[in-house]
Amino acid sequence: LDLARLRRHIADTLSDNHVPTTIDIRAELPVVGPGKPDRVRLRADVRAASSTPAAKV
Repeated sequence: LDLARLRRHIADTLSDNHVPTTIDIRAELPVVGPGKPDRVRLRADVRAASSTPAAKV
Protein backbone atom coordinates (compact mmCIF):
# COMPACT_ATOMS: atom_id res chain seq x y z
CA LEU A 1 0.00 0.00 0.00
CA ASP A 2 1.49 3.32 -1.09
CA LEU A 3 0.31 5.89 1.47
CA ALA A 4 1.52 8.86 -0.57
CA ARG A 5 -0.49 7.65 -3.57
CA LEU A 6 -3.54 7.06 -1.37
CA ARG A 7 -3.26 10.57 0.10
CA ARG A 8 -3.01 12.09 -3.41
CA HIS A 9 -6.06 10.13 -4.55
CA ILE A 10 -8.07 11.29 -1.54
CA ALA A 11 -6.95 14.90 -2.07
CA ASP A 12 -7.93 14.70 -5.76
CA THR A 13 -11.31 13.14 -4.96
CA LEU A 14 -12.52 15.01 -1.87
CA SER A 15 -12.70 18.67 -0.92
CA ASP A 16 -9.86 19.92 1.29
CA ASN A 17 -11.95 19.92 4.47
CA HIS A 18 -12.73 16.21 4.01
CA VAL A 19 -9.14 15.02 3.57
CA PRO A 20 -7.98 13.33 6.78
CA THR A 21 -4.86 14.67 8.47
CA THR A 22 -3.90 11.18 9.60
CA ILE A 23 -4.35 7.85 7.84
CA ASP A 24 -4.24 4.77 10.06
CA ILE A 25 -3.99 1.44 8.24
CA ARG A 26 -5.29 -1.53 10.24
CA ALA A 27 -5.71 -5.21 9.55
CA GLU A 28 -9.11 -5.03 11.26
CA LEU A 29 -11.25 -2.50 13.11
CA PRO A 30 -12.17 -2.83 16.77
CA VAL A 31 -15.90 -3.50 17.01
CA VAL A 32 -18.65 -3.29 19.60
CA GLY A 33 -22.06 -4.89 19.75
CA PRO A 34 -23.34 -6.21 16.43
CA GLY A 35 -20.17 -5.51 14.44
CA LYS A 36 -20.23 -1.71 14.59
CA PRO A 37 -16.85 0.06 14.65
CA ASP A 38 -15.72 1.04 18.16
CA ARG A 39 -15.29 4.76 17.49
CA VAL A 40 -14.24 5.53 21.06
CA ARG A 41 -11.35 3.07 20.86
CA LEU A 42 -10.39 4.23 17.37
CA ARG A 43 -10.16 7.85 18.55
CA ALA A 44 -8.17 6.83 21.63
CA ASP A 45 -5.77 4.76 19.51
CA VAL A 46 -5.24 7.66 17.09
CA ARG A 47 -4.62 10.11 19.96
CA ALA A 48 -2.09 7.73 21.50
CA ALA A 49 -0.34 7.16 18.17
CA SER A 50 -0.28 10.86 17.28
CA SER A 51 1.99 11.53 20.25
CA THR A 52 4.79 9.87 18.24
CA PRO A 53 6.16 11.64 15.13
CA ALA A 54 6.11 8.44 13.02
CA ALA A 55 2.31 8.22 13.28
CA LYS A 56 1.67 11.12 10.89
CA VAL A 57 1.46 10.30 7.20
